[in-house]
Amino acid sequence: MRNLKKFFTMAFLFILLGTTLGICQSELIPYRKGDKWGFCDRNKKIVIPIKYDLVWPFSEGLAAVKLNGKLGYIDKEGKEYFAD
Repeated sequence: MRNLKKFFTMAFLFILLGTTLGICQSELIPYRKGDKWGFCDRNKKIVIPIKYDLVWPFSEGLAAVKLNGKLGYIDKEGKEYFAD
């Protein structure tokens, strides 16, 4: 659990730095409310609902997510891809 906290802290620092420098201009940004995660745009408008247990930043148009113990992916429109 401690390593996971370090991972997310580093990921958010990278996103914050990248956004500040203009590297991540077109990307959606992970957004946490309480203990759930979703994604917002640069103006902090929620684009993908805050419902996930964990999220990872987008890469190549997809972001890894964890929902109810299942790992999967979502696209930038919020369409979910979970293994059956």
